[in-house]
Amino acid sequence: MNLRPEGNWHFEDAPPPEELLNCMRCGMCLPACPTYQLTGREQSSPRGRIALMRAVSEGDMQLDSSVLAEELDFCLGCLACTTACPAGVDYGSLLEAGRDQLARRRLAWWQKLPFKLFEGPGRLRVLARLLWLYQKSGLARAVRFSGLLRALRLQEAESMLPPVPFHSSYDTLVGEHPAYGRERKRVGMLLGCVMDVLFVEENLATVEVLRRNGCTVVVPPSQGCCGALHAHSGQLPTARKLAARLTEAFQGCELVAVNSAGCGACMKHHCQGLQARDVHELLVELGWQRPERPLSGRFTYHDACHLAHGQGVTAPPREIMRGLATELVELPRADRCCGSAGIYNLTHPETAGELLEDKLNAIESTGAEVVGVANPGCLLQIRQGLRLRGGRVRAEHPMVLLARAYRATGR
Repeated sequence: MNLRPEGNWHFEDAPPPEELLNCMRCGMCLPACPTYQLTGREQSSPRGRIALMRAVSEGDMQLDSSVLAEELDFCLGCLACTTACPAGVDYGSLLEAGRDQLARRRLAWWQKLPFKLFEGPGRLRVLARLLWLYQKSGLARAVRFSGLLRALRLQEAESMLPPVPFHSSYDTLVGEHPAYGRERKRVGMLLGCVMDVLFVEENLATVEVLRRNGCTVVVPPSQGCCGALHAHSGQLPTARKLAARLTEAFQGCELVAVNSAGCGACMKHHCQGLQARDVHELLVELGWQRPERPLSGRFTYHDACHLAHGQGVTAPPREIMRGLATELVELPRADRCCGSAGIYNLTHPETAGELLEDKLNAIESTGAEVVGVANPGCLLQIRQGLRLRGGRVRAEHPMVLLARAYRATGR
């Protein structure tokens, strides 16, 4: 990113003019962009947003333009356009830089407060204990009945909250976990933030799968947030600080296994000098052990945006799903965003809801009983949608499914 702003950018790290000029306006991104497909507006497409940023860079638009702010905020950041783009435009970096410029000018201190929860390794675990108490004490029912959540516009967020475990995965997994049998690889393991407190089973299963595939797993106690949510929301300095802290925590690890698509994409981009690997990618590289007896039933797989488009990892998860299931059917528009997109489903619930409905219809069209989902935001979003529909389909992380298959055969 530029150290000095150009045009009407006001701060350092402005979108580089040379990257903005890489867009050929060919339109290949248009069919891939969910917001363009929903609205048909040119300014709501990747090339339209690049044109707006270019106008600021060239002095033809002011940074405080409401159109620029609305469109960069309306973008899901799903990065489907980067996969479709024949010119290789780094739209993700441009979006982060543009949002950073706007956040420095517009974001009030109180709007940054929720992100502070992720900046201290133990803060989210404290909040999780309070949420556990909130759910177990019966207070949750009373608060819902009171109408307070609706008044505070927290009804959507609270409805997506799954049962919160009392213990986080940090409580169990910090330390070193030797490989089963001969050690083939020594790897670090990212616990994550939301994964740590809401997806304990997923983290435990990931460590189990890695150990069964010859990995000694090291979980440093000093690890914290990777900075993904901060980068997506335009807080680049904080995102870089967190990425640097995380890199330091994993010093000495040859590589780090990651089971969250958003975290993996952020680490690969911002954690310089750290070898991050999506866990599916790592297992396939190792030559993973297939379970002797696959799980019965029909399965399908949803591509998390930051795994398929942010990291370009699409084949390894499918290979693993094919190996653990008796039948895997391809999901129509598997790489179309489900509407979660970090906190997008909270800030733009109507648009997110339309995308979720499309995703749920696609899942149900396969006749599958289980859909594999490798990202916490997607899991929360899709599980809530499936629950509200009252169907029989379950959304599960592939590592949970693989661990179950191993246990069923004693491997």
